[in-house]
Amino acid sequence: MMNEFEKALNACAADPAALLCDLRDEEDYAAGHIPGAVHLRHDRLTQDIGELADLDTPLYLYCYSGHRCAQAEVILQAMGYSAVRVLGGLDSYDGDLVEEG
Repeated sequence: MMNEFEKALNACAADPAALLCDLRDEEDYAAGHIPGAVHLRHDRLTQDIGELADLDTPLYLYCYSGHRCAQAEVILQAMGYSAVRVLGGLDSYDGDLVEEG
């Protein structure tokens, strides 16, 4: 049975306009992230998001525990992003990870 993280990940994969965002730090992203995810540094969220997504782009966020995602959701919604979905922590993901480099 699929958990909520996996259901949301499937919804993201089914939407060609959606963007899967990894909010963990650079080293952790490089060590292993969900295939197709882009790295979005939490500490540069407001500066970098505009280069990656329009205000109506569906955004799916994950991090380690879900804490950074919850913070980012509030920030992004305040910036006008209307389709933000928090997947939660990577510990809820059972699939393979890809490494950079």
